[in-house]
Amino acid sequence: MMLKQALLPMLVAAALSACAVGPDYQRPQLEMPQAAANVAPVASDWWRSFGDPVLDAMIDEALRYNRDLVQAAARVEEAAAAAGVARAGLLPQVSASAGSGRSQTSTYSSGAGALVDSRQAGLTASWELDLWGKLRREREAALADVSASERSLAALRLSLGSQVAKSYFQLASYDAQLASARATLQSREQSLQLRRKRFNGGMTSELELRQAEAEAASARATVPQLAQAVTQTEHALAVLLGRSPRDIAANLGRGKALSALAEPEQIPSGLPSDLLLRRADVAAAEASLIAANARIGVARAAYFPSISLSAGIGSASTALVDLFSGPAQT
Repeated sequence: MMLKQALLPMLVAAALSACAVGPDYQRPQLEMPQAAANVAPVASDWWRSFGDPVLDAMIDEALRYNRDLVQAAARVEEAAAAAGVARAGLLPQVSASAGSGRSQTSTYSSGAGALVDSRQAGLTASWELDLWGKLRREREAALADVSASERSLAALRLSLGSQVAKSYFQLASYDAQLASARATLQSREQSLQLRRKRFNGGMTSELELRQAEAEAASARATVPQLAQAVTQTEHALAVLLGRSPRDIAANLGRGKALSALAEPEQIPSGLPSDLLLRRADVAAAEASLIAANARIGVARAAYFPSISLSAGIGSASTALVDLFSGPAQT
């Protein structure tokens, strides 16, 4: 009978601890048509499918030295550490203490200046009963924060790689246009010289000469515009790679021409709703929503009392040799 009476409070506490206030997260149900095919996940190094070593090196460099990416990685570690703290809150907390002191009373008081030594050592344990699920909701929110920071890091990596690849392909396009514009300018300059000779010899009209001059002037104006576009794109790549724009033109390599790049794998078929689930930023937003939903339970649990169990054991004595003797126990 006494055993049952002793176990009853423990059983009641265990039953209450199985409850957690606050709503459980449920993904909203949307009416969407069924997907026609399963969509494969995106490869983490998708840019290597183009078969350009220079592009591979640029994206690797950007991922290695980009400061925003380093900051996002630090936020992942911060969230993981916070999750560890929240997980530890569910476990008993144990602390140990020890101390030694000496005091002397005044010669004008009782004791007449006597010296008193004190030694103490103790061990304390405490455990908060998670009756309302506050600690479990905190752990749920912390784990969701870890997931959100990891997805945000993946989204930033994807965005950075895409920006580098886009700028790289844009630079290759401008290079090709600039080479074509220079070849066109050379051809029209030669044509202008020929038209001028024919005009001076009376073999052609002035209208044809003026047309040739206008065509050459148009080609001459296109070359510096494309050269400026090349320089601006090089500077944009320098920012993405963490380099100085001053010497980027000399150090920035050129890879394959656009026509020589390998075609990536065929884009898988699927509904836009399925493709949306693959976006890391969407997954990060959902994880943040899960964390916010869990913190509703934390806020609601704050209305209820917090109950903790604690126990302590130790020894205290005026002499160190008697500190751990039976009568010194506290």
